[in-house]
Amino acid sequence: MLAGPKDLADMAHAFNSMMSVLEERAAEISQLNADLERRVVERTDELEVANKELESFSYSVSHDLRTPLRAIDGYSLILLEDYAGKLDAEGTRLLNVVRDNTSRMSQLIDDILNFSRTGRLELTFSEIDMEKLAHTVLKELQPAVGGGNLQVEIDAIPSAKGDSAMMHQVFVNLLSNAIKFSRSSEAPRIKVGASVEGGETVIM
Repeated sequence: MLAGPKDLADMAHAFNSMMSVLEERAAEISQLNADLERRVVERTDELEVANKELESFSYSVSHDLRTPLRAIDGYSLILLEDYAGKLDAEGTRLLNVVRDNTSRMSQLIDDILNFSRTGRLELTFSEIDMEKLAHTVLKELQPAVGGGNLQVEIDAIPSAKGDSAMMHQVFVNLLSNAIKFSRSSEAPRIKVGASVEGGETVIM
């Protein structure tokens, strides 16, 4: 059955109404996209400012820390070289411990600076001997362990791929917190190990 003039007019009116609605929705979507892009730009600018402030702060802190570290290392070296004949074996050992710790602190400062730039730097992945790393960090934290009755046991830990600086910091946080919160126990004991669950290695 052929449509009459009235039917065609109704169809044209309905089509025009539908087009008007679609145009309104398209305009709304366009405005929402523009608002979203503007907000993304604003947040990106804010993030860049925050990153620059963080990097500036990190450099400032690193400079403030490096100066006394260099002084400590320098005076320790002077004592070792110029007063070697007056130092007993224990005194020499302690001065070497001080120099080793200043060297590790300097490396930690470098790692902090790298952490502050992680948003702009790529991670360096390599094969890491996790068990050896755990023992290395434990040795670094030995002054915190002290001569108490705290026992630290490190079981076999499989090697893994990752960023060595970040994994070093993970073990520093893990062990330092364990040492801190274990001291109040009557028989403090810390055990570090790993288990494989679902094809993934879980360090605990």
